[in-house]
Amino acid sequence: MGFSLHIQRSDGRDGDLPETDIASVISLFESIPWKEDVAQWKALPQEERELRRPILQVFDDSGHSLHVMAYSDHLIGVAYNFPAPSSPFGVIYEEEEAYIGTDQYPRGEIHTLLECFFASDTEAMLAHLEAFPAINNEQLP
Repeated sequence: MGFSLHIQRSDGRDGDLPETDIASVISLFESIPWKEDVAQWKALPQEERELRRPILQVFDDSGHSLHVMAYSDHLIGVAYNFPAPSSPFGVIYEEEEAYIGTDQYPRGEIHTLLECFFASDTEAMLAHLEAFPAINNEQLP
C-alpha cells in the first residue's frame, strides 16, 4: 500500500510528498513550528482561515486520510476519513466516506495514531479517536 503527504502552512506555503513512510511523517510533524503557525492562523480574518489552516494530511491509496493540526503544546485536532459500506446489512453497493474527529487527542500519542494508520488498522484508529471525544468542533482540522 502506498502513502502520500500534504502539508499546508498558515502563510500560504504548502507541499506534497507523493510517497512517504511513517518515519518521514513523524519527522515532518515534529519539525513544523506549530505554535507560531497556529498563532498566525488565528490572527487571520475568519474568511481566510479555512484556506490557510496549518495542517498535515496523510493519505493511503485505499481511500483513508488523516488530517492533523497541533493547536496546543498538549493537544492536536485529528480528522480521520475512511471508506465505509453504505448498507447497514454489510452488503456493499458502493462505499461512502465515513469520518471521525476530535480536538482532544494527546499530542504525545501521535506516533501511536500514525502506526495504526500506516498499518491500515481502521478498528484501532476508531478506538483511539473515540477515547478522546471532541469538545470544540471549531478546532477540528
